[in-house]
Amino acid sequence: LRARAGSTAVLNAANEVAVQAFLEGKIPLTRIVELVQTVVDEHEPASVVSIVNIERADAWARQRAAEPAEER
Repeated sequence: LRARAGSTAVLNAANEVAVQAFLEGKIPLTRIVELVQTVVDEHEPASVVSIVNIERADAWARQRAAEPAEER
């Protein structure tokens, strides 16, 4: 199983935001996996792996994961 460039950063960032949303009562526990999967699926990996691209992927994932949590 091979991960796309930056996908582990995206997975981690989305998971952190989703868990925080759950702890704040914004989403149910059962929504965490769905939210994280959606963000990971939507991620468009950069063609070059670099710390800058990883930081951008992390920031994008945090913002994207927060959107559905705020809609509720």
